Amino acid sequence: MNERQMNLIQLLLHQNQTGPELAKQLSASKRTILRDIHALNDELILVAKITSVENGYALIISNEDSFNQLFKRTASDAELLLFELATRDFVTLDDLSETLFLSKPMLTDKMASLKQSYAKRLSILSKKNYGHFLDEPKSRKITLLANLILQKPAFFLTKLGLAPTIFERLTENIRSERHAFHYEHAHSAQIASICLAIYALRYETDLPDTKINGILEQSGISCAHNIGSMVQTFLSEQNKLIASLSTEKILDLLQLTCEEHGAPFYDIELATSLASHLKRSVAYPIILADRKLHNIANIKALYPLAFDLSIHFISLVRQTFSVQIYEIDLIGLYFSCAMDRVKTAPIELVLFSSQYAIANINKQAIERAIPEVNVKLAMNLAELQSLVQNRAIKLVLNNQDGAAPQLATESYTIRQIMTETDLRAIRDLLEKIDIERHLEDYFPKTTETEFHNEKNACWQTVIQDLTAFLVQKGVLSAGEREKIVSRESKENNLVINHLAVPHCTTNRGTPFLGIFVHLKHAVQIEGETVQNVLLSCINPNVRNELKIFSYLYDVLNKIDSSVILSWKTHGEFMRSLNQKD
Repeated sequence: MNERQMNLIQLLLHQNQTGPELAKQLSASKRTILRDIHALNDELILVAKITSVENGYALIISNEDSFNQLFKRTASDAELLLFELATRDFVTLDDLSETLFLSKPMLTDKMASLKQSYAKRLSILSKKNYGHFLDEPKSRKITLLANLILQKPAFFLTKLGLAPTIFERLTENIRSERHAFHYEHAHSAQIASICLAIYALRYETDLPDTKINGILEQSGISCAHNIGSMVQTFLSEQNKLIASLSTEKILDLLQLTCEEHGAPFYDIELATSLASHLKRSVAYPIILADRKLHNIANIKALYPLAFDLSIHFISLVRQTFSVQIYEIDLIGLYFSCAMDRVKTAPIELVLFSSQYAIANINKQAIERAIPEVNVKLAMNLAELQSLVQNRAIKLVLNNQDGAAPQLATESYTIRQIMTETDLRAIRDLLEKIDIERHLEDYFPKTTETEFHNEKNACWQTVIQDLTAFLVQKGVLSAGEREKIVSRESKENNLVINHLAVPHCTTNRGTPFLGIFVHLKHAVQIEGETVQNVLLSCINPNVRNELKIFSYLYDVLNKIDSSVILSWKTHGEFMRSLNQKD
């Protein structure tokens, strides 16, 4: 099993993935990925199988114990390099060559790749005639080693000269004696990995220990160096930092974040959730770079403003508390949920039926499944016409046996007791109705632009030059340009099926402005080829912003990527949006 195949399994352990997604994340061709899958299925026979499913490939584990022994007793080259850096003051290529059984040129490449991958997480330095080393305090090295032990305990405990079974035994003993550690925001296995990392690396102590040494010795760890006191000191220092992360202080940072974006999407529930999440993150930082979950990438495309808020919020957290937080994606999910809690005026629907009992059952089902709607009942044609004429009815649900009456308002027919399919269809229709009515307003032809960017220019240069050009034309304001350029410099750029969607908040009176731009030369953004750009200005105080991005994500992903890359004009873009399923 080579490193790429191990990484392939790691990706599928998180979630099902498509062939193109695997190829992109593993920097390999689709054909290579298929060969790897066949090879892994031969190697994993009777233990696990990678199988084709509706949404790509899935890893089905039939024998958990055998799979763990096979997969979790090996480590990738990146993990081995991190282990060597964490456990040594410095390491030379000769040392690494003997340990990893790789040539020096290959190790040079792998070290360069590791530095790039961990540029924002670890300071990995190299000094001529000295070697490679981790320029981090002892506490960070302990955390890194603890991460490695927690991920693959049997492998790394063996590397440390400890019995592979010690981790499970120590975890159980900590679980039964949690009170001895006074450490609320990490689970027992995380505390066990910290103890083992401190045992391996040592830590300066200034606190006496009364109980932890006994728990460690009971688990089979020698405490000749008073490891318990070291553990107690380490945890006590982390607890001081955790105590500073109060809900009140988080609320202050949320207010600053929302004021910056003009988006009042925060409440006490968000502050409480974020404070708890941050405390868990400080109690046990995850330094190891994780693979981004596919479903989070989807949510990011649906709720870009929420993730922009999370990036700004994390920046304030780092400045205020001097802590390193890496799970920006997870923080973004909290903001997405907070946005969904914002109360809006209910959407009114009419359910047209001649059978009151069935109509009432369907009304309750709809209002339960889609909380933001208010369903009115019309039991005859006169009532239906009156409601449509006198109220802002968005959709008529025809619950009659016959065809729906001819009305200006859009209608959808359901039969007898509605199904889950009906409910999904209603939800989708409600999202699309207003947007499709205002497509020309949201994406005006008057802002269409063809931009002659320099060939081989990087995205940062392109977006700076493009937005400056649009300010000069009077399409963007200087403030909007500044926000877009700043947002695009922070990575996590939004690209939906090869269409770049740089965005910012705005004080414009309209809920949304999409500016279609065709680039003369294609650019690469986070591994995706982009030929067209949709600059988006969002009024965060208008809830339609969320629905527009949801609509764009849904429509764009139904269009073949070659079509999107072939667009040259606003008209081609709009025709694709207007194309019905």
